[in-house]
Amino acid sequence: MKNKIRKNMGLSLLPLSFIFLFNPDLAIFDFLPDFIGYLILFVSLTNISDMNYHIADARNAFKKGILFSILKVLSIVVTYALFGPEDQPIMLLLFTFVFTVLDFIYIIYAFKKLFEGLLYAGQLSQSDCVYKKSLGLSREERYERQIQKLDGVNGKKADKLRRKLEREKVKSSTSGKNITVKAASVSVRFILIKDLAALLPEFTVLINNSEYEFVGLLRMIGVGISLLSGADWLIYMFRYFSVLRKDRLFISELEKKYRDEVAPNTDMFIKRNFHTAIVLITAGFVLSVDLYSEYINYLPDFLASLMMIVGILCLKNYSSGWRAALVWSVSSTVMSAAAYGVSLYFYTEYFPSTINVSYDAYVLYYIMLTLYVLSAAVFVIMIFFILRLLLDIAKKHTGRILISEDEDRTGINGEIYLGIKKRAVACFVLSVIAEAGMLFYIWSQPFSVDLWFMEAASVISVVLSMVFAAFSVFSLMGSLQSRINDRYSLS
Repeated sequence: MKNKIRKNMGLSLLPLSFIFLFNPDLAIFDFLPDFIGYLILFVSLTNISDMNYHIADARNAFKKGILFSILKVLSIVVTYALFGPEDQPIMLLLFTFVFTVLDFIYIIYAFKKLFEGLLYAGQLSQSDCVYKKSLGLSREERYERQIQKLDGVNGKKADKLRRKLEREKVKSSTSGKNITVKAASVSVRFILIKDLAALLPEFTVLINNSEYEFVGLLRMIGVGISLLSGADWLIYMFRYFSVLRKDRLFISELEKKYRDEVAPNTDMFIKRNFHTAIVLITAGFVLSVDLYSEYINYLPDFLASLMMIVGILCLKNYSSGWRAALVWSVSSTVMSAAAYGVSLYFYTEYFPSTINVSYDAYVLYYIMLTLYVLSAAVFVIMIFFILRLLLDIAKKHTGRILISEDEDRTGINGEIYLGIKKRAVACFVLSVIAEAGMLFYIWSQPFSVDLWFMEAASVISVVLSMVFAAFSVFSLMGSLQSRINDRYSLS
């Protein structure tokens, strides 16, 4: 497998991530999703993190940022799907406070470790670009240029500038400030202002209703403050990383070190690809949970299928079973999207019981039900082929490492594979039960005499999907990840 070095060690991608991070938030509403920015940071820092423990720590913190930024998006669904208008303001405050605290804990830490790591990278590359005192020409550089021009023309003035240059060098040597230290402080200031500007207006809900009427104005003031801080931060980040990318000594020395010390360790890259695939497929299982409000599922299955597709592509070099899994994942995405689209139209235009009095509603309902049956069948088949793919990976890439040449691992590895296989079978059975629960809920809607029966069917469907997702995540995927880690524990 080829261990690819990204252009400029991944630093070229970083400015793109900052575009997704600088925009202001309105409570939990983030119009340029932060998780995309954190995902780009996570990917961009891959190469340099392999030989820099500071940036490895930053990368892990940004990975947590991806998770809770996705949860922030889901919190919007929870707030407006599960709570009435009278409870929504307090839920907005609660969720905004929670995600602000998470930003303070993880994202501020991540940026601090990122710039600590870049200072360390400067030591590794023997380049002083990260230690510069200014993004443009420093005062020392300006003095040196002026001295070069004045030499032989005005010696007295040149000597005067030389004395100033010496004083400036002494002053600089005693100062710890440089462009990297400033980049860290600017980033911390930006995160603090952005999060507090989103959080503080929501506290008006705790005062009284008359004060809450001004929350819109306070939010706009917060957006303005956050936008000014964000623009200042964005410009500084663009200029800072432009300086680093243009320093060829910095980039070339890091690339050389990577090729010599990191690239030969192929097991490390295999383990990383498996970890990425497992995270994506696990996210797919989480997104398979049903979350109903007013008959509409706010977590449609095609979101799960899309995550599965990306995870499967990460495994294409390790098993021939990826093609069948990919075909059925794409098919599941198409079918579930079609069923979901028809359901949105049906529930917007009709109430389920109207199929008994309206022929158009009757036809549309059975089209929707047919699509959901096909979607459920394709989803279950997709799960079957994904599980088969994962079992093939388990057979080839799990087990104990060889401690001695005389040790026989056949029996031990067979037991490990059998344990994972039993979990996979249980996972498949639970997927069938969960999809059956979903179909029963949709089928029962027009025929429920009592409202409680329909609500019970909805709760059963949600619980079954949660059981399937929880078992898949904690039992199957957790076990697979642990066994792969055992197999490549020395990488």
